[in-house]
Amino acid sequence: MGKSSSAPAAPDPTKTINLQTAADKNAFNYQTDANRYNTTGPTGSTTWSKAPQFDSAAYTSAMQKWHATGSDPAAMPTQNDYTSYNYTQNNQLSPEQQKLFDATQSGDIKSANIANSLTDQLAGRGSFQLPGGSVQTSVPNTTGQIQTDAGVSDYQKQLAALDPAQYNKTAGDAVYNAQKSYFDEDQKQQQGALEARLAEQGFVPGTPGYAQAMNQFQDNANQSLNQLRNQSTTQGFSVGNQQFGNKQSSLNSAIAAALQGGNFHNSAEQNIFQQNLQGGQFANTARNQQIAELLTGRNQPLNELSAFKQGSQVANPFASQGGAGGSSGGTAGGFNGPNVADAYNTQYKGQLAQYNADVATDNANTQAGVSALATIAAIFASDEDLKEDFSLAGETESGTPVYDYTIAATGESQRGVKAQDLLERGNADAVHIGPSGYYLVDYSKVR
Repeated sequence: MGKSSSAPAAPDPTKTINLQTAADKNAFNYQTDANRYNTTGPTGSTTWSKAPQFDSAAYTSAMQKWHATGSDPAAMPTQNDYTSYNYTQNNQLSPEQQKLFDATQSGDIKSANIANSLTDQLAGRGSFQLPGGSVQTSVPNTTGQIQTDAGVSDYQKQLAALDPAQYNKTAGDAVYNAQKSYFDEDQKQQQGALEARLAEQGFVPGTPGYAQAMNQFQDNANQSLNQLRNQSTTQGFSVGNQQFGNKQSSLNSAIAAALQGGNFHNSAEQNIFQQNLQGGQFANTARNQQIAELLTGRNQPLNELSAFKQGSQVANPFASQGGAGGSSGGTAGGFNGPNVADAYNTQYKGQLAQYNADVATDNANTQAGVSALATIAAIFASDEDLKEDFSLAGETESGTPVYDYTIAATGESQRGVKAQDLLERGNADAVHIGPSGYYLVDYSKVR
């Protein structure tokens, strides 16, 4: 019996998640503030301002959950966790740049007015009429419509959407569901028979023998259920493939029929179109020279408008980077905060390794033969649920009962105290909870 302490508690995910979230948020806010610094230069200045936005409802809800889960101070929400900031970028031109900007704006307005005037002149010319009749510019008609699809796309969408795995799954599920009802009824009967046999042998719920038998029964049932699922999947694969093939063949046949009908219709329409096109081209060829002359006069104002629009203009000073934020609104936080979860886990692993080393040392010391209860300074499994056949043998200086008892699992006789008695008498500092969930007692602290 040695001097090992209780095993370290594993990190609480609720605490580490909250701490990690807060660290990431602080890192994000720090990076954002660092990127949005104020600048001043010859062309003007850029400044940033931010206004806090507190989510009162979310904070209130978090506090209610915190109180309901034990009110651990380390996990307590703060108002800062639920406060965000709205940033505003303020740009101020120098007096010289402001004059230049105003002049540029004024010039842009004048240029836009001139462009509108030229556009109005073009619109006033309207359409022109060729001598002797109008030019035929429309596409010649057919007797109907050219079929570019003939319903094929709908069939192709259905074909593309076919999923053989879904057919297999549907068929497999059908087979599985049909067999599952028989399986469940059979398992129910077998379980009833097993419980009856266990009762005849003296094994009732709560005894180790009963639990072992029922666990074995459940394992066998799970294996049988897995076999049933595998068999159903195999049968479903065969049936699903057949159904998938039938559907695929049906859609391919429909596509072929639609294409054949559409091609026949389009051939007739194309012949009519070619005849009309030849007639229109003959009439238009005779007028090409007259069209060219009229278009020359019409294109002149268009050329003037194009040349005017290509003139250079004064650039907007804020088209370039305006401080850390620039015209794009600044750079938000871009690096991660410290990894709190890994830090906690690393610490826990180190503590657990030390604890295991201490326990190993304690066990070695125990084998050395230290037997006197008054000199014992180690941790024992002293949960009353692990012992039986209690007989009062005395008491400690503070009045805690000392018993002779038998270890339930091994039948070994020992003398000691109950952890539950120490808890009731205010000696809780000597009691720990072991990895298995049972109470341990540090006899060096028993009063």
